[in-house]
Amino acid sequence: MDQSYWQSAIAAKPSSSHKGYMLGGLVWFTIPFALATSLGLAANALGVQLTAAEAGAGLVPPAAAIVLVGRSGAILIVLQLFMAIVSTGSAECIAVSSIVVYDVYYTYINTKASGDQILRLSRYVILAFGLLMGVLAVILNQIGISLGWVYLFMGIVIGGGVVPTALCLTWSKTNGKAATASVVISSVLAIITWVSTASGTFGEVTVATLGANEPMLAGNLVALLSSAFITVAWSLVFPENYDFESMKRIPVVELDEYVPDAGETPEKLAEARQWIIKWGWTVSIILIIMWPLATVPWGVFPRSLFALWSSIAVVWGFLATVVIIALPIYEAKDDMLAVVYGLLGVQSPKVVTSRA
Repeated sequence: MDQSYWQSAIAAKPSSSHKGYMLGGLVWFTIPFALATSLGLAANALGVQLTAAEAGAGLVPPAAAIVLVGRSGAILIVLQLFMAIVSTGSAECIAVSSIVVYDVYYTYINTKASGDQILRLSRYVILAFGLLMGVLAVILNQIGISLGWVYLFMGIVIGGGVVPTALCLTWSKTNGKAATASVVISSVLAIITWVSTASGTFGEVTVATLGANEPMLAGNLVALLSSAFITVAWSLVFPENYDFESMKRIPVVELDEYVPDAGETPEKLAEARQWIIKWGWTVSIILIIMWPLATVPWGVFPRSLFALWSSIAVVWGFLATVVIIALPIYEAKDDMLAVVYGLLGVQSPKVVTSRA
């Protein structure tokens, strides 16, 4: 439900973005799998002394890295975090600005806004959102809310929007009122379940009990499943039969209508849809159902299985590293060479060939 993900989809070619998202998801999986497995187990193996609060604050990776390789390990972790936070933070600022400016201001308040007005308001929203997030981060830190707590709580609050949003984009019968109402209703039900489970399991409702696995799991499941049930049931009784035609007419500021790439034909988009349905479901079933179920009979890993698990994590991590570093360079090689030729004052061979 992160708006920054939608920004990437909008910026990419529709006929190729599906493969980018699949590849990005597989690469991202190395963070909880390879990185967490290696540094988390390294911290235990090396006897790194951390309190529960420090571990909850996300200090296990830097502590393990420092013990493993010393000062340079800390520098590498800080560099990694800096790049991730700057990238994510900038995307979030642009995403929130887009929602406020285009979906609220331009759609409901000033439908004749000029490009300069849109740009000016976007900057104001980015500044305000940045300050708000900074203040919120300080408050959460001061009251003792850990990063892991916030990460799990996010599913309770916004998990109810996942299925309705997916259905709005893929199922023509989805009822708009059902999708909207299910998000609110499921969030309320999830919070009630979350608090009730914490109270019933531990006898009290505190930050610690609310952050335990059982209440968080119950709340997240209720948010996800109840919204799916409400949206599907309501839409089956009162289907809207949307034809998706309005999605082909995207209004743009100071332009009459968005003009799509000539190569983005309906046939290509239909082919991309079939591809992502096939591989999206396949990968999801493998990672979410088949893989976890396959590990249940193993119980406590014997040495051989642990070695296999660790090897898979390491290989996956290295492959992701190669993809992240090498693939963007390969895809942008023509542009990079053009810049180099331009700096050297030499005409690009491709330009000469095309003119010939």
